[in-house]
Amino acid sequence: MPQRHLHILPVYSEEHPDETYQYGTTRLLKHQVATWKAINDPDIDVIFNTAMTGDGKSLAAYLPAFLEHQHIIAMYPTNELILDQHASLAKYRELLSLSLPSNATMYGAEITRLMRIHDTTVRLEEVRKLVERHALLLTNPDLLHLIMSHQYGWGHLRKELPVLTGQYFDYFLSTNSTSLRYHRLSR
Repeated sequence: MPQRHLHILPVYSEEHPDETYQYGTTRLLKHQVATWKAINDPDIDVIFNTAMTGDGKSLAAYLPAFLEHQHIIAMYPTNELILDQHASLAKYRELLSLSLPSNATMYGAEITRLMRIHDTTVRLEEVRKLVERHALLLTNPDLLHLIMSHQYGWGHLRKELPVLTGQYFDYFLSTNSTSLRYHRLSR
């Protein structure tokens, strides 16, 4: 059977030419640097990063937490994607040679697991601990909406959540790509 050789051009973005964006063995990509700069621009409230799947949008979103000690809440549409992205944090630590901020996942089953470990019956208490203790929190949009609208918890306990400041990111699917959307929180 004859062999065929295919030459497939990379679909990933270009590395940033400036050496100051080299961390460990990794040079940040142009779209990652642009996203990071936009996050730090106080005049920008929403960012759409439409890089291809696997092109480092999450890393771009996490840079303020990794490099500037900002608090980040990252939202993903499925628990599986939350767990996948959380597992990637160790890879980022190694590739970037950085110390990562405290981080955790927050979704229904994880809150239930923590309630069992801590022998508590109040879900809101576990949510409060997660928000207060972790600079990087990976969750889903439904749970964040309930928290931000003070609907997660029982009546008098709704006011017990800490004030959330910082930013969050979410993903949505379009016909050709997955996109990252940035929102600035001010509560």
